[in-house]
Amino acid sequence: MARPVLDIMPNLQRLTYHLTNETDTLALSSLFTHSGLQALSFEKMRHLTRTTATSFRATSLVSLDLEFSFQNPHETAADFISSLPPLPHLKSITLPSWKANAATLAALGGKFPCLEEISTGEHVRSGLLGRNHYRFLCIGHSSPDLFSRGGLRSLKKMTISASYDIANSAIEDPNFPITINCLRLEIYHSDMVSDSGYDRLLRLLGERLSLTSITLLDDRPGEESPIHAMIENGLLPSLTSLELNLNNRFNLDDELVHSLATSLPLLEKFILTQYPRGKSTTNLPDWTIVPIFARHCPLLKEFGSVFDPTTPNDMESTPLVQFRSLRRFYIGECALPRKCISNMTVLFTLVFPPDCSIHCDEGPRAEYRGWSSVVENYKTMQQVRRLQERMNT
Repeated sequence: MARPVLDIMPNLQRLTYHLTNETDTLALSSLFTHSGLQALSFEKMRHLTRTTATSFRATSLVSLDLEFSFQNPHETAADFISSLPPLPHLKSITLPSWKANAATLAALGGKFPCLEEISTGEHVRSGLLGRNHYRFLCIGHSSPDLFSRGGLRSLKKMTISASYDIANSAIEDPNFPITINCLRLEIYHSDMVSDSGYDRLLRLLGERLSLTSITLLDDRPGEESPIHAMIENGLLPSLTSLELNLNNRFNLDDELVHSLATSLPLLEKFILTQYPRGKSTTNLPDWTIVPIFARHCPLLKEFGSVFDPTTPNDMESTPLVQFRSLRRFYIGECALPRKCISNMTVLFTLVFPPDCSIHCDEGPRAEYRGWSSVVENYKTMQQVRRLQERMNT
């Protein structure tokens, strides 16, 4: 006699549980075996036992989000992962906050051969946009021999927040997943990385990886911007996304900004912030960063930057072209004198497409608050433009 099949919600593709306690495993298991389920998420759950974990039989599962605490305090992430069944199509997994080690990564690679993204429950703030997101698999300060057991041959995203020596040895490891194309690199003042050592790290990244997305946090002392090394080591031409959060001692003049923009022909997203935020405007790029990127990055859809709106460059003599693809522009935390409000309104109206939205981070100080006037004036000018186009048709 054939075993009956329980067909519940046959079109179900995404399932999220908001639970404070684990319920009866048998009550859940019928949905865990759903053949069409592609994304499964547990939220606000204290514990998840191995009994429930072994019931995950959704063969089409692509994304698995497990936010919980281990029921057994002595259980490791590797132990728990070993209790999960093989999920041949799984590409993304979010685990509770855990310390990456070779055993855990080997367990993940063995169970999920197509895994592209590993995240943890730790949230990090993303620069100018102010967005919180999960941290990707992180190489930290105590992660030697992380990839010594192999696996993870499909991994796409990674965070490196480590000393130069550990980051360098990890990337040089023959088992390092060279499939990585999205990288978050965090270099802090406490790491005391020399310019030559930092250049070597970037050169190694350019030699081993084909990156399409880089997020760089660089708080090293000194005046030498990492942009020079990124250009020299060929990290930029293939990028579609670049986010830079730089020490505000780095000097970003027009020549460097021009070299940066001309090195990014495929760029779709660019974000530039400086650290500490709002503490100094001495080395901010000129407002000409906006028309420079408009001229050289035709695919740019999302653009955000700090810049100095007071520099004396003459707008009438500055070549201005309109962005072809821009949809969102973010103004960083930088002061705007009232006398510059009209100039910035004119600039934005000329270079931004009609359907581009502007967002400003005004900050706590009064000198930042003029940007809201620019945004309102811009909206009015765009409305006038649309009415003129309608009248001319």
